[in-house]
Amino acid sequence: RLDVIQTGDFSIWQRATHILCGSDKLDMPSESGSVTWNWTAENATIVASSPTLGQVTFTINFIAGLTKTSRQLLADSRVNIGDFLSFLYARELGKELDKQFMTGDGSGKPLGIRNAGVTQKLDQAGASLVYGDVVELWHKLPSQYRPGAVWLAHDSIFKLIEKLLDADNRPIFVMPGQALTSIYGKPILEQQDIPTNLGAGAESELWVADLGYYDVADREEMGVEVTTQGGDAFAAHQAWFKLWMRLDGRVILKDAFAFLEKVK
Repeated sequence: RLDVIQTGDFSIWQRATHILCGSDKLDMPSESGSVTWNWTAENATIVASSPTLGQVTFTINFIAGLTKTSRQLLADSRVNIGDFLSFLYARELGKELDKQFMTGDGSGKPLGIRNAGVTQKLDQAGASLVYGDVVELWHKLPSQYRPGAVWLAHDSIFKLIEKLLDADNRPIFVMPGQALTSIYGKPILEQQDIPTNLGAGAESELWVADLGYYDVADREEMGVEVTTQGGDAFAAHQAWFKLWMRLDGRVILKDAFAFLEKVK
């Protein structure tokens, strides 16, 4: 994996759980609810707990890029064109992966968080976002997932939060002159692919989640191939660069995700 994918500001990719996958499919157990311990008297019947167990199936998808460049450019450039293209593709791959991990429909690509069927949700209480909405959403996420939680939203929604004021007209979540970087000490991660035209046309969402429960199944490392003879490359005196990767992504535990709807 190229370092820029790991270290760039591609939030979900960085915080997801990564699993090496040895085939084109991978079945992982999932659960809703949990088991319980029970204090039981001597000779008494132990109370059974019945979590809902299921299975999440990862189907490995293929993502690739292809660039054709003249061999004269390769020969004349002072910059290593191959390394430069690898850098560009790695940067754009990080953006694309983060987009699909958030919004993907699961058809030939990862199933994004927004389409995972998360049921822990709230509606914004009034016509405008207020401090109480943020408080309610924070507590909608079960306490066991809050230590590793992050906030996800479009930048326009974080702007609304940054502008929330207390009774003395002071910012609630930021010190004067500082930018919003966290809420309740948990990082904010801008997700510009979350729509801002939902509902009546000007609504969006605010998410809080432990992204460790979004799993990425990796089939192999990124591949890079170069040819000067394949296709029409030979006749056109070109070099063709092909880069690819195979993976899938899915929410493995819906209880670790919660969101506020109708935010504006």
